[in-house]
Amino acid sequence: MFSTSTFLASFGPLFWAARFTLLISLLGIGLGLVIGALICAAALSRRVWLRRFAALWVSFLRGVPLLVQLLLCYYLLPVIGINVPALVAAVVTVGICSSAYVSEIWRGAIIALPPGQAEAATAIGMGGPRDIWTRIILPQAARPFTASPCPMR
Repeated sequence: MFSTSTFLASFGPLFWAARFTLLISLLGIGLGLVIGALICAAALSRRVWLRRFAALWVSFLRGVPLLVQLLLCYYLLPVIGINVPALVAAVVTVGICSSAYVSEIWRGAIIALPPGQAEAATAIGMGGPRDIWTRIILPQAARPFTASPCPMR
């Protein structure tokens, strides 16, 4: 039978747990944005070994469910001698998992830009590759990147 008092009494623990869920999500996705940018840079690199590492990273992390990654991180790290609190393990795992999705979103946004953008910047004598990336490519790629509703689907 439905008990209103039991239903209302459960809101306190649910709100307490929701704070941790929100904390893990925000910190994990923030970490995923940073790692994802690095993996995207590796995927777009001229070095073959960096591109292969990025492809392996993305294919493995997108192929293994987040719950399996959480279990591996939480139970496997103490076996190899790395003891971390559960909250840290959850944040790192969510960050690493979301980095694969973020890197693919960034890579797709950068590849979608016409190559003439960078060529035109070089033709008018704009600075080196760093200026071209920070002033031309990344600002234009940021718009399709932010259009994605969630980095991890």
